[in-house]
Amino acid sequence: KQWYQRRVAITAGEIIYNHLKIVNSTLFPSVDKFLVAFTKSGGVIEACPPADDVTCITVDMFIAPTGEVEIKNTGDQIRATEFQTWALSSPQTSISPERVHNNSISVAKACYERGIIGYISVGYATFIDPASNDQALWAIDLKVSYTDTMAMANVLQYVSGGRFEPSTGLFKIPAYKVMPKISSRFKSPKERQPPNYRFAILAPRLFHTNLSLVHYSVFFQMCRAHHIGYDIREREGSIFTLIDSYKRDLIGMAVVESDLVTAMKTFHRNLSVVHQEISSANLPGKNNFNTLIIEVDKIMASLAVEEPAAQEAVESEEKTEL
Repeated sequence: KQWYQRRVAITAGEIIYNHLKIVNSTLFPSVDKFLVAFTKSGGVIEACPPADDVTCITVDMFIAPTGEVEIKNTGDQIRATEFQTWALSSPQTSISPERVHNNSISVAKACYERGIIGYISVGYATFIDPASNDQALWAIDLKVSYTDTMAMANVLQYVSGGRFEPSTGLFKIPAYKVMPKISSRFKSPKERQPPNYRFAILAPRLFHTNLSLVHYSVFFQMCRAHHIGYDIREREGSIFTLIDSYKRDLIGMAVVESDLVTAMKTFHRNLSVVHQEISSANLPGKNNFNTLIIEVDKIMASLAVEEPAAQEAVESEEKTEL
């Protein structure tokens, strides 16, 4: 057995050495350093989807001691680099919610059968299979823990009073009454009633070394000056988590809007404003803001094409409810 393990390690090492691309050089500055750690501690080699355009999805769930499964949140991953996820676009819109729901329930039940309860997070990759031309959905990751994205989803539910519906794939908030206006110039309450669903961008780990130089009072004064805030009545706007007390260059942000395009635009604007306010030519600071802004630009360009089709789907779902 030991001989077999050594042989596999040597063979895998040769393949890795020829094909490996180091994503985070701060952890492993060279291929040789990575191979030392890999052959000593082991690792996981995952299949690579046979497509150039791959979207990754995160599904956060809770498995009760009774075996009951609750899907708490889904989201399309937003990546600042190829293999590093810095934000989620929630709920996910890349594939049918029914497929994500059914697959996730199957994974959760398999976990429960193996004695796993509590919070779990499942990662998927979806792409167009070149062989069948159908949309494939691969489960590629499993985290048995309370993740950052789960924490942000709970914050979103708390401030909005909403709840994610796995069957429809929508994050819905309770409707509130709109007081009618006396003047006939204003629209009726029914016409002015906002949609009862929300889209959010959840970014639990925004990184900027200059954040450690900014006090809370100055930070929120800056936000107020640029009209960055959260409307409790409309349940729309931006929310920030506390800066990490041990490493003060990390902060979380959640943007909630009534449609995905507006949420992306607000998230993009917030990133740009905060980055410009806490950076200077002499002190730019290390951060993931710039790469995130570039990635969001690409997403907004694709959403400009997909928005009409998505809006028709939402309107169809609302008519079904009526």
